[in-house]
Amino acid sequence: MQDYPKLLPNCDKVGFTDIPKGLCFSTVKNDLKTAVDKVKKGLSGESASTCEAEFNYFNRVMLRMCGAEIE
Repeated sequence: MQDYPKLLPNCDKVGFTDIPKGLCFSTVKNDLKTAVDKVKKGLSGESASTCEAEFNYFNRVMLRMCGAEIE
């Protein structure tokens, strides 16, 4: 990814899109105890429960974008 701009002719400009991780990527690799320890350190728990929470967050964002009112 970092080398892509170097491959472009004429110093063409390159942009990027930055979106919250929970809207595009979520891993499920940790058990509950490891996830709790990671969350206490300010990191993503990367467990089944945090993945489900991120999935639900994504759905709420998409519904709001479509005009739904969600409390």
